[in-house]
Order: sequence, then structure tokens, then C-alpha cells
Amino acid sequence: MGPEPLRPKCQQDLVTIIVTTLNSEKLLSRSLDSCLGQTHDLLEVIVVDGGSTDRTLEIVASYDDPRLRLVHQLDNEGKLPGAINLGMAESRGQFLTWIQDDSWFEPQAVETMLAYLRAHAEVALVYTDYWDVDEQGQLLQYQRVNAPDRILSDDVVRQSFLFRRQVYETIGPQDVRYFPVHEVPWRMQIIQRFRVEPLHVPLLSYTVHAGSLTGRIGNRTLRRQVAGIFREQGYLDRGAYRRRLAEIDITEAYEAYKLRGDCGSFLQYATLGICRDPAWLRNRGLLKLMVRSLLPGREGYRDKFLRDTDPAVEAS
Repeated sequence: MGPEPLRPKCQQDLVTIIVTTLNSEKLLSRSLDSCLGQTHDLLEVIVVDGGSTDRTLEIVASYDDPRLRLVHQLDNEGKLPGAINLGMAESRGQFLTWIQDDSWFEPQAVETMLAYLRAHAEVALVYTDYWDVDEQGQLLQYQRVNAPDRILSDDVVRQSFLFRRQVYETIGPQDVRYFPVHEVPWRMQIIQRFRVEPLHVPLLSYTVHAGSLTGRIGNRTLRRQVAGIFREQGYLDRGAYRRRLAEIDITEAYEAYKLRGDCGSFLQYATLGICRDPAWLRNRGLLKLMVRSLLPGREGYRDKFLRDTDPAVEAS
């Protein structure tokens, strides 16, 4: 038997986009259009369906594009990490990413991230800023990702990323036991073994809605589950774990105040955070907001806060 034929040189730039979906007839087309409409067109789009009973499969079948193929995840086994694992196992690309069915890429997203990895051979994974949007696509909030050294306090990679195939071949599949925060311990392994870097360009829109994973479970619960995994795996000792829970409570308080104008929840979570870590009593910005939340006319104080956000509160 002769040697295997060489892969065409251009195939070295083949990018796999995994789209995970389940009963998403309302949002799926927008996501698929964004994948297939990339300015970098040497790609494969693998749709992993967890057993949809609505028009999802009909929508996928309506696309006449050889770059798109469907993989069935029987009975949604393994849930979201199971879908991602199926997609990675089926992938042929030298570069991989995935997207949920309620999100979409900017047209130049893949090209931009691929160009970065080409120019930085030492980087195995690049991740980027993104936008939170509503179901109509209206911008809600700009999400600037953190540096890799913040991995113990934040899922720094988040929604928009591209990584080399070597990462998957080294780390392997995600652990389905850690759903719904399965990506965090998986990415922790990546950061320990490879160099990853942020790129501060918004290349994806992430839909915030009640049916999303975050909407169903809530940011605070997800953050606490991540902290629990880090405690279980030995990354946080008892004291660090307690301080992390306090920081999560303070973050929830801040978001309740800034995003929802809910002074009652702000005071509740701020108090919990201080009880867990009294060092927050030294944060004058936080204490100022707590006092203002108790005063008459507190809505006016909040409006002023939104105009010039108090940096002391954002600093942990």
C-alpha cells in the first residue's frame, strides 16, 4: 500500500463550526446564516440536534449547502457537553469553535480569529468580546472578556473563540458530569497546558432570553457551581472559596442595582457578600450605594450612578 495522499494545502485552514440545537425553530436560521455567511468560507458547519420535535430539523434540511451536515444526539444524551463532544468527534477542521442556536457570528468573525492564530503560532486559543442582545437583536450590553489569569473568578473565554485542533486532541472531550458549567473545568485544563489570548473585538451576539441556559438557571447559580468545581478540584482552599462566594454575591448585588434597579435585591446580596467576607466593608463605593439604596429618591441616585459608574464598586 502506498503512502496516504497529502491533504491539499488549503485544507489546513478548514474551520469547523459546531452548532448545538434543540427545539430552536425561532432562532436557528439566524445562527446558521451567520455561520454559512462567513467571509472565510473554507469551513464545515456541524449541526448537533438533541432530538427536536418542532421545525428545527426541517429548517436544517432547507439549507442546500454541502458545508453543512446534521448529527443526531439521541435522547439529548449528555445534554450540551454531550452535543459539543459529538461535534468535536465528527469534526475535520484544523480549527474549531462552537455556537449555540440562539447566538450568531459577525460575518468576519472566523476570518479575524483565524488571522490572529496564523500570526501568533504560540497561541492555541483566541477568544473575543461580544454583545448581549435581546431576541429581536437589539444591543443590550457590551461584554469585554477578561485576561486568562482571571480563570478562577470568571469563565474568561465565554462565547466567542477559536482553537487549534491540537487542543482537542490533547484535552479530549468535556466531562458531561459538570453540566451546565462543563466548559469551565475543560478550559481550565487548556489554560494550564496552552497559551490563550483575548482579542478585544466584538465578533458574536449572544441572545439573552428566558429560555436560554443562563436565563433558566441564573448567573449567580452558575457562578456558584463553577466555584464549587474549583473547590472540589483543589484550585480554591476553604478561605478562597468563601471569598469567591462573597464576590459572586457582590456581583449579583451590583447587577441587580445597575441592570434591574432592584434596590431590595441589591441590599440582600450585598449584605450576604459582606457576611461571607467582611473585607467588603472597606469598599466605600459599595457602602455608599447601600446607604443610597435606603434613602428617599433612590431612583435619582441610581440614574446618577448609571451616568458615571462608580469604579470602586466594580473593583473587587
